Amino acid sequence: MTATLAQLIALTTFGNAYLQGKPLPEGFFPGNKAFYFCRSVDFSEFRRLFFFSKAKEKVVAATPGAWMAYLEKQECRKLRLYYQPSKEQGMAKDHQLAAFVGGGGNWMIEAVYSKTSIYWNNRWMVTHPDDPQQQIWTVNYGAFIQRQPITDQQVPHSQAHEQLQQALRQIHDFAHRCGEDNWAAVFAGALAALEQPPPVNDDFLGSVLPQGEYQQAARQLLAAARRAYVFGGMGSWNDISFGDTAGQEAYDQLSEALYSAITNAVISAVNTGS
Repeated sequence: MTATLAQLIALTTFGNAYLQGKPLPEGFFPGNKAFYFCRSVDFSEFRRLFFFSKAKEKVVAATPGAWMAYLEKQECRKLRLYYQPSKEQGMAKDHQLAAFVGGGGNWMIEAVYSKTSIYWNNRWMVTHPDDPQQQIWTVNYGAFIQRQPITDQQVPHSQAHEQLQQALRQIHDFAHRCGEDNWAAVFAGALAALEQPPPVNDDFLGSVLPQGEYQQAARQLLAAARRAYVFGGMGSWNDISFGDTAGQEAYDQLSEALYSAITNAVISAVNTGS
């Protein structure tokens, strides 16, 4: 799973816990693994000084904790993940671009108020490429979409489970038939994660889900989605090609179906799982 998506999940889940009156873990930022490679993570809104003036960006929170306090003060009710597939996928599909910052469709955080929502998008910029601590990223979240209708995307656990299970079984069998046994093992591991209770000390789940929160079904979906996320760059599942047309078409279709199942599993786990 990409660092950008893991961070979005962590901000959403820990933000919800905060809005429900639960304190953030000590050292959440920058100690949480979702922020390990980030020098800063701040949050901006766009405001007009006068009605006809150009909107200017203003940082309203310099840290994730300050952002959550800001949302609470603004009477935000809850946070939700929001996913929108790319409108244009003629040259490359979302799953083929998922490893790149800004690729793979558009993930945002929806801040839900009484009658409307504000949608926070993210910008990742490499500002310190030679940092000895590898904190190379400067991350900004901007309230780019203001006061729009509430979306609150929901996918029932049973539906997300069935879709991910089917996608994983099909792509596992395909990988095995094609002699891609290493990848078949990866998909088998994701299937196992979907059916078994996650380990108590799972580092990934511990970094993106508050302790004691979220149902086991949600945790299983998220653990399986993370294991199934094979859409990287060179050397990843995306880097495979087939000489025959039928094999290439099957590979593309199964990969696209898996990516769709993963996005639904993440939405189901985070938005429907608390």
